[in-house]
Amino acid sequence: RHSMSISDIMEKTIYGYKGFIDATHKIIKEKFGVLCLSKIPNNHLMWSHYAQNHTGIMFEIDIEKLKECTVIANTLKKIKYTEQFPEITFEMIKGMNKELFPEEAKKLFEVLLLTKQEIWNYENEYRSIIPIKNLAENGLFSLPKECFKSVTLGCAMQEQDRNKILCMIHNHLPETNIFENKINKRNYSLDHLKV
Repeated sequence: RHSMSISDIMEKTIYGYKGFIDATHKIIKEKFGVLCLSKIPNNHLMWSHYAQNHTGIMFEIDIEKLKECTVIANTLKKIKYTEQFPEITFEMIKGMNKELFPEEAKKLFEVLLLTKQEIWNYENEYRSIIPIKNLAENGLFSLPKECFKSVTLGCAMQEQDRNKILCMIHNHLPETNIFENKINKRNYSLDHLKV
């Protein structure tokens, strides 16, 4: 007969938890699309992380018009930031069967998809989790033109990319304001200039 030490039990529990989380994330990737938005437009870290070191673009979205979009309606939620891993209870795990346990499914969903480490709180992020069955075959969905308030070009964007993007905006979003970021010469901020 083999006896288990406390460290063996802890290791199995941690592995089991990690295995559960990994399996759950795999299911989520296969069944859901995620739209991430922020209320913070000119943060250097965000431009570095999410716009390829300031070479990309940022869309300003009209949230009220976005909420009218059938794919997004009622799915936009604020991220919760915490220093501790969220607790996943057995009751929440029952939520894997959404039809039988809708309340538990909601709690599990919030813990797994709407929780991030406190260090990311500068993002002030909101997410919309969308079932893939509601998306196009390529995993994307279209937003109505009215949702786009402005487009901002990154301060390190190449000239040829800038010209292509400006042409696309003029052709597809002619009513949308266009801005570009420039690095301020006196401090570390980004100047948001109308094009």
